[in-house]
Amino acid sequence: MSFSTTGVVHGTPFTSYILKVPVETVRDLIDFLMFSSVYVALISVGMVYLSSCIQGIPLNAFSFVIPFLEVFAIYNFNNRTDEEEDIINRKGRYLFMKQHGRLLSALAISALILALVLSMLHGIMALAITCMPLVLGFLYSASVLPARIGYRRLKEVPLVKNLIVGFSWGLLPGMLPVLIAGANPDSRTFIIFLLFSMWGFVASIIPDIRDRAGDALSGIRTIPVIFGDKKAREFLLCANLIAGVVIIRSSLPAFPLAWSGFLMVSILYSETCIYLMERESMKNFVADVLSDGQFIILACIIGILMAFHISI
Repeated sequence: MSFSTTGVVHGTPFTSYILKVPVETVRDLIDFLMFSSVYVALISVGMVYLSSCIQGIPLNAFSFVIPFLEVFAIYNFNNRTDEEEDIINRKGRYLFMKQHGRLLSALAISALILALVLSMLHGIMALAITCMPLVLGFLYSASVLPARIGYRRLKEVPLVKNLIVGFSWGLLPGMLPVLIAGANPDSRTFIIFLLFSMWGFVASIIPDIRDRAGDALSGIRTIPVIFGDKKAREFLLCANLIAGVVIIRSSLPAFPLAWSGFLMVSILYSETCIYLMERESMKNFVADVLSDGQFIILACIIGILMAFHISI
């Protein structure tokens, strides 16, 4: 997301230079975090923190570093393959990648290699979990499908791309911390996997609602393009609510009541984001900041509670 608009000067003639410079600096910083995929990589850090706290797993630096590096790499690779769509939907990101794409690609390759090496140190299962989103990310973005089926990339297949994104988000921050801690996945791990997967599914369709017009012009058949914004929102609201009921019901015998309440807050947070996509003026903010930043915000809240020794 960009808070800037090409060709538009921020501020007003009455804005003082002293105030204008910091505001523009903040905007530039936000654009950098968004377009460089650093922000989306930080999401995985918040998710790993929550996954570890909820499952009672000791915090481990590798659990944070590996997902951060891999998410940074995968999303930068995806940005490079999305340039044609970004010309229409994300002009700011397109221009940013044109200027910094080579450097980011080199950093992404280095980050991916380091993530794989670090995961190898924790066994074959940790390596397999780390490789799975990479493989799915390649199939998601690369033109590897036979031309005769009408789609060249999995991301072009309606709904399939959203399921892949959801599965990948559930897998990496949901299961990797368990394996790195030397523990065995159990019912709690499965519940966290469902929570993160559902969030990833919702968070991947929300930008499709925002980008419907551009996707339609590009011939990309997303759920909102096929069924329209309203039906897409209604579908998401129902799917997220049903998944939430399953997650919360399953959590009651597995977690303390307070953690089940936290899971409910997370589901309601997603419901709120979906609802707010009805407002045209909020679509960019919801899609790029509020929805994507869900587990950054929730992790900060839990971290503050923990810091003040408030049990949950």
